[in-house]
Amino acid sequence: MLIFDVSDCSEPRFKWRAVEELIARAGLSVIPVKDKKPLLECWKEFQGRSPTRAELTVWMRRWPDADFAVLTGRRFIAVDLDTDEAMAFAASELPTTPMKQKTPRGEHWFYSVDSSVSANSAGAGVDIRASGGYLVMQPSTGYQLSWDERRGPPDFDRLPALSREDVLAIDAFRNGKKTFRSGNTVVEGERNSTLTKYVGGMVSDGLAGRALLVKALEANTAFSPPLDRSEVAAVVASIEGRERRKNTTDLPLGFSFEQLSSAELPEPSWLVKDFLPEGTSILVGPPKSGKSALLEYLATEVSGEVLYFAFEYSQPMLQRRIKNLAASGVTGYNIQFFQREAPFDGGLDPLTFVSKIASQSRPTAIFVDTLATVKRENQGTYDSEYKACAELITIACETGAALVVAHHSKKRIKDFDETLIERVLGSTAIAASFDNVLGYSREGNATRLVGQGRLIEDFSTDLIFDSGRFTVDEAGLVQAKIHQKRMPAAHRILEFLSEAPQTSSELHEKMNSELSDTISMANLGNQLKLLVDKSLVIKEDRRGGRYSLVQ
Repeated sequence: MLIFDVSDCSEPRFKWRAVEELIARAGLSVIPVKDKKPLLECWKEFQGRSPTRAELTVWMRRWPDADFAVLTGRRFIAVDLDTDEAMAFAASELPTTPMKQKTPRGEHWFYSVDSSVSANSAGAGVDIRASGGYLVMQPSTGYQLSWDERRGPPDFDRLPALSREDVLAIDAFRNGKKTFRSGNTVVEGERNSTLTKYVGGMVSDGLAGRALLVKALEANTAFSPPLDRSEVAAVVASIEGRERRKNTTDLPLGFSFEQLSSAELPEPSWLVKDFLPEGTSILVGPPKSGKSALLEYLATEVSGEVLYFAFEYSQPMLQRRIKNLAASGVTGYNIQFFQREAPFDGGLDPLTFVSKIASQSRPTAIFVDTLATVKRENQGTYDSEYKACAELITIACETGAALVVAHHSKKRIKDFDETLIERVLGSTAIAASFDNVLGYSREGNATRLVGQGRLIEDFSTDLIFDSGRFTVDEAGLVQAKIHQKRMPAAHRILEFLSEAPQTSSELHEKMNSELSDTISMANLGNQLKLLVDKSLVIKEDRRGGRYSLVQ
């Protein structure tokens, strides 16, 4: 993996910020250079100390387009490989190191300061940079520093050391002498076992195929006498086959039909009971309808660390929202918020920023507001939209976190009964990529949350919003108020029928005598039919029969 998320094309301020971070994180000493030459006359004073932030600021203003060099011998030493022959020599003779850097001419290999190296040296394309030297490093133009992620996070303290034997091998290479790992000639009786160990080491380092065979043949030239090419190829094929079989046995075996059909299904689990299922969820609702308020509150209800990426809000906007939430007595000690400027302050695009923060924190849940702020631009096809959403979902999967993403719904069409999936703005691939789709709607201080998912039953929950808090409306008060507002005549009918079953004529007489607003017999008939259709009222099966409430 790359250690820096900046490149030659990055703005100077991002490059300098990356250098400042590396100094703080690894204790390196960095100086500005141009064409590999130090821009400071007294650069050697930094062999004993790192530059201060004030010095970095001065340098950035004076040389905004400078490259960067790290002084060697303080936290590491390096072997500078400038030719193909030098890199082939290093691959067969020197210890594999997890930290390497591509250069315009070759590679830098990084080793521990505990190496058996006494001084800087050069020759035959293999240079040693130790105490008193310096090395141009990314984010300089043309350089790319990387670390083998199989060795854990980047760490200069975990670099391997060069032994005395390694240094002698370098000297032998410079003098044009053939060497092999032990420095001794390999004779008959030792050739196959030596080659087997050598090839096994190369395979462990990730070498395979033709490149592996080439390295094995190079090593074979040091044998006395060398093995036949066919014998070398047979050893390589044997080792690669063994590694392939080893990896194959590590793969899961899957489940049989009988195992799956007879196993008990696990109970659906919830991130927040009755609100948010586990897994990856997308919450859709109209713009400015209160989705963010719901997510902010739900984040406080999660048991565990939450990373909340509020990329639609600046810091002052976000601060105002959280102050209002706190004023209602809500606490959120488990949440770390990131406003919309945060990724750019770090020199990253929003999606990469989310990935970096999540990999460092290992949270219980990741909240993103909204999808559009992190999803990469694409052609808009089903496949490209699905892959764009999958990039975000992968971050949650790799960290083991639940994911909740806010997204806008389509503008609803009057008298058109959309499904929940049809309400998601954009391609249907967006809804398809998430485990759960949640729909949010609001009327006054009443909200409704509906959901469907791969491991949960479809649900609909009415909520009451009061002073920043959302609670489940278990008594049905919200829908009663909505019903009363939308259908006042029907609501009055239900009130009269709650007293006793009545015919349409009895209802017509009571409503017109007890209420100020009159209702015609035709309108009353329409209202009664609507209530019957909604299964709120039933009618006796005869002409002029009574109506009664459904129990």
